Amino acid sequence: MNSKEKIEYLKSYKDKKERLEFVKNQIQGIQAVKYTPSINGPKKSLYSYIEEKTLLEKELKSIEGCIKGIKDEKARFVLEYRFLEFIPLSQIPDYMSFSYSQIYRYYEKGLEMIEI
Repeated sequence: MNSKEKIEYLKSYKDKKERLEFVKNQIQGIQAVKYTPSINGPKKSLYSYIEEKTLLEKELKSIEGCIKGIKDEKARFVLEYRFLEFIPLSQIPDYMSFSYSQIYRYYEKGLEMIEI
């Protein structure tokens, strides 16, 4: 897997996390079954949302595991900030007290170390 594919995989964490929040809200908000036709068409069942929730949690743990498996601590922190905390690369130097160019080197090193 090349760097671009790794970045896309890691970026999918944000979408999956947002979808997981939506699914959790749907699970909490599901009402009793109505026996009249719905205006918006059929809705997903509680069981479907629970299955999706389980799948999303598994995928999120997989992405987290890829990042947490990086041996170099600084490279791991950069990728955690970028992909798990959604902090732009340009703001990470403020968190780690390194120059942007050093942060970018750690970023590239971390991407190389990721095993998917």
